[in-house]
Amino acid sequence: MSALREGMGRRLAELRRAARLTQEELASLADIDSKYLGAVERGQKNVSFEVLERLIHALKIEPYEPFLFSLKGRKSQPAADEDALLALVRRSDKALRPTLIHVLSEIVRLHQAKK
Repeated sequence: MSALREGMGRRLAELRRAARLTQEELASLADIDSKYLGAVERGQKNVSFEVLERLIHALKIEPYEPFLFSLKGRKSQPAADEDALLALVRRSDKALRPTLIHVLSEIVRLHQAKK
């Protein structure tokens, strides 16, 4: 298997999990077969730019995000946590985002004050 194909597949799986979607849900949103998506995530199938664009749209992410992986190993847990947090904010209603940012800022401030 190609290291690049495997890395892209792992990254897409991370982004899907961060968005709290199943393979079936993401495949439906991107109008692709769920078995194909599974093969892509396992690094067994290539993904075309057309399909990648649909996945990016379905995941509500920026076009560069599927490429944020290393060929040297897996992503660190803090980076995966950041992806999950960003996915939650992106999925929220735009009117709610300022409130989410304020609440998160207060949590960080209180946590830092405890130190």
